[in-house]
Amino acid sequence: MEKPDTITVTVSHREEVRANRADIYLSAKASFLMTGNAAFKKVKELAHVVSQLTGNGVKEEEITLRGVLAERNSPIIGPANPATYLLRVHCPDLNRLPELLVIITAQRNVILDQLVWLFPDHPAEQAKWLTACLSQALEKARHIAANLGVKLLGVHSFNEKWTEPNDDQKRIQFSLPTGLPALKPGADRNTPITFMLVTTKQVEIDVEVNFRVSAYE
Repeated sequence: MEKPDTITVTVSHREEVRANRADIYLSAKASFLMTGNAAFKKVKELAHVVSQLTGNGVKEEEITLRGVLAERNSPIIGPANPATYLLRVHCPDLNRLPELLVIITAQRNVILDQLVWLFPDHPAEQAKWLTACLSQALEKARHIAANLGVKLLGVHSFNEKWTEPNDDQKRIQFSLPTGLPALKPGADRNTPITFMLVTTKQVEIDVEVNFRVSAYE
């Protein structure tokens, strides 16, 4: 089928969106091995960390046990083995983030692994951005058609593309993930670092519309 005469219009729109939540990832070392959420109460070192968090306003459902790394110090693997508990603490209010970081980093058996920023999902706002792009595309197409001496007949094709930063740009890595080889000799985990406690991301929408047009007059 022969392609009709068309003109192609592209329009972009970019917005900066501020993070409104965060997930804190941490590793807590303990001298007792247990799996499941029962570890929150029965493993002394882990129970202390959890009690410090819940005692300062963190809800139990905001603390997730992501995994347990067991350490083998004898031929037998059992409850007496030391273990590292991998936790995720959800922070729904960034105003409380500094306070939670103080509580977590004050625990001697805890390593702060990473902080992941979470952003609002605003479909209504994104729909407005798309509507604005389509209006601009139509206005631009009308201007082009008028100056070329052709008439707009309709839309032949339409494409939209949303672009956001990759996941690595939405996180702060404080330490190597637990279970990876140790840092190279001479490296210092306690080296001072600077990190953001308020952050934004750029979201961009690119719209391409192919308009069918009449023959040149």
